[in-house]
Amino acid sequence: MSQGRPTHPPLRGRGWTREELRLALNLYHKLSFGQLRHGNPVVIDLARRMGRTPDSVSGLKAIYIEFTHLYSTCRINR
Repeated sequence: MSQGRPTHPPLRGRGWTREELRLALNLYHKLSFGQLRHGNPVVIDLARRMGRTPDSVSGLKAIYIEFTHLYSTCRINR
């Protein structure tokens, strides 16, 4: 048992391919704020075509939002 540190269950599922991430990011940019949720028919359709759950597709928005914030605040040079 760890000393005061939380233990996390192992991650389930499979990793995201580059193409899946590209498709999800494309959807993220097309939908307006608040539409990228697991109940949206567009999200459900994309998830079905990728063999994923709508929750997993909509859950990527947090990663994209954080990355966008990091990118804009750090002024990363290309």
